Amino acid sequence: MKVSGSWKHLRAALVLAHILAMVLLAIPAPVGGTDRATWKNPTAQLEFATYAGFLGLPPAEFEDKLYALAIFYMDLRAIWLRPVEPYVRITGTEQPWRMFVGPDRFPPRFQVQFRPAGAEYVTLYEERSDQYNWHEEFFRQERVRSYTYRYAWPEYGYSQAQNCTWLARRVFAEKPEAAEVRCRFWKQKTPSPEQVLAGAPLEPGGWHQESVIAR
Repeated sequence: MKVSGSWKHLRAALVLAHILAMVLLAIPAPVGGTDRATWKNPTAQLEFATYAGFLGLPPAEFEDKLYALAIFYMDLRAIWLRPVEPYVRITGTEQPWRMFVGPDRFPPRFQVQFRPAGAEYVTLYEERSDQYNWHEEFFRQERVRSYTYRYAWPEYGYSQAQNCTWLARRVFAEKPEAAEVRCRFWKQKTPSPEQVLAGAPLEPGGWHQESVIAR
């Protein structure tokens, strides 16, 4: 079938418009990253301190300046994306998640425990543990690992509580003696290559994002 010259030009314009929209969307931006609660994560604070030291600024001042720059940039980004937003929404070609983030220097380790009435907590599941492997096949699923990691960040406290409530129902069904269930994350700074080579002890860690669900 012979294609008319007009259609060729129209098709080329549509392809060009699509490429332009994708390029505008692909420009790096801290989408979802302007919540100051997120910035209090120890990994983010460590990166702020590193860059602040390189620039010769106090970490708090550097963080404030960076936040102001991020807000300005996101407002500017909203302006240049406004013309392509209808097309992106209709075609479903948006990019709702970020790629190539920095390494987490405080990797969370998820733990699920239950406590019988009048007794101490008993650990059921602990991430990357051979001993505490309750429903390990479930927690090993890619989607579950992704969401579990997300719940360790401060802004996902409500989602972490919901997740713990769902897990508590399973624990209560399997453990009639359980009076309450506790979910939490252990965070500890990973050592630098120099610290590993020197055999230096690990820095102290701590528990975060704790949720307790009663029967």
